[in-house]
Amino acid sequence: MGEKSKSKSKSKKKYVLAVDEGTTGTKAFIFDKNLNVVSSGYRELALYSTSCGRAELDSEEIFEKTVEACRESIQKAGIEADEIACMGIAAQRSTLLAWEKDSGKPSGRAVSWQDTRMGYLTDRLQRDGMMDYVFSDLGRSKATSGIFIIKWMDENIEGFHEALVKGDLLYGSVDSWLIYRLTGCKNYCTSIDHAMLDGLVDFHHFKPTERLFEYLELPSGSLPLVLDNAASYGVTDKSLFGAEIPITCVIADQHASLFAQRVTNRGDCKCTNGTGAFLDLNIGHESLPPGRSHSILLGWRLAGVPTYVAECYVPTTGTFQRWIKKVFALESYKEIDALAASVEDSRGAVVLPTLFGTLHPQRDPTARAAIMGISESCGREHIMRATLEGIAFFIRYIADAMTDELGIAINDMRIDGGLAKSDIFCQILSSVMKRQLRRPATVELTALGAAEIAGMQIGLWSEESLDAQYRSGLQTFSSSPEEARKYEKQFGVWCTALERSLNWPQ
Repeated sequence: MGEKSKSKSKSKKKYVLAVDEGTTGTKAFIFDKNLNVVSSGYRELALYSTSCGRAELDSEEIFEKTVEACRESIQKAGIEADEIACMGIAAQRSTLLAWEKDSGKPSGRAVSWQDTRMGYLTDRLQRDGMMDYVFSDLGRSKATSGIFIIKWMDENIEGFHEALVKGDLLYGSVDSWLIYRLTGCKNYCTSIDHAMLDGLVDFHHFKPTERLFEYLELPSGSLPLVLDNAASYGVTDKSLFGAEIPITCVIADQHASLFAQRVTNRGDCKCTNGTGAFLDLNIGHESLPPGRSHSILLGWRLAGVPTYVAECYVPTTGTFQRWIKKVFALESYKEIDALAASVEDSRGAVVLPTLFGTLHPQRDPTARAAIMGISESCGREHIMRATLEGIAFFIRYIADAMTDELGIAINDMRIDGGLAKSDIFCQILSSVMKRQLRRPATVELTALGAAEIAGMQIGLWSEESLDAQYRSGLQTFSSSPEEARKYEKQFGVWCTALERSLNWPQ
């Protein structure tokens, strides 16, 4: 009787819950055993920003909205939580927060990866001779790791340092925060890719960055436990969903979509378009030094085997679209596409989507977004087209800088993220990049990647089956020589406009 009951219980678990916790919102998906999306839930997050570079999120809201999105997806699927075999979490990167160890109460807002207030630390690192260490051991060319956010909190929040030294406060990126709260304040851990991004472990030996902690005068004794991306991260508290759900994958959001896109060969590249536009290039299982135009990141580590990527990004492409939608009182993002598709060109208008400055290939927090080249003949449809073109031009700009510096050509380029749903944007980007773009059947690849790794960890599917599934349903966008020539000329104009937007008076 006991064996029958156990077998029946195991056969009930037919689904995987995956969370895509981003900067502008949290999504949750229920996948079946064939990795089809059964249902989804979504909650928007408020971003608190100012012109001085502040960009913050409500810490408690991140957790609450994640739980709400998960409950919505479970309810829409018409299933019970005990039918879910496991859970995968993909979370935004380098957004840091601190919370009380005993209560789990956040000590304040989470400081977003878009925040530029800790840029002064780059000069301090340079002055004190620490940049070589950051460059070689963190794979970062600037003070953009999460640990520098913690240092900023340490210097600017009263009582923060004392609480940290006493061990009353814990800190980590959003993945650590969600794990801690989802498991009922029982599990304090982080994934290896998040830990490397945040500067908690070094780039070569995966050991704590003791020298950096000592330099920043931060205690290093209470770091979260660092685990591979596929591992046992604990189970969700039963009170949240009605059953304990094992968390078997935690991974950074861009890395999850990279995995789902099957970017597994050196030279394979993907462009994810969400809050920002991220360009990731697979460089193999051996790391390379970072450069002015890119960082070197750990894509993922499975069973102890690392995969590295070079990355550059534009911070606010999706955020800029949201601003355009609000200012022009549009009902949906589809209106941007429709207006852009209604004209053949931007009538000379040029858009720079740089709301929070630039990071690659030059770091300039003073740069501001701009719409230039406006004439009386321009209508909002031309500005909409210029917006899509401006995002594509910025992607080309950072791609050229990264590949030139690395000496690695892009072999195959894939696209995903919310903006990838736009046919006109994909076509524009293909023409601007002068290469084919491949778009998968589903563009919600961040959640899919988390679900895939979570399911692999418990034996629901294999790498081979994931490869076969990805190949089905690919859509290709190609550029004509005429379009490529037209955009090459416009790209030069856009680069001139970008130069004029830098070093903006504050």
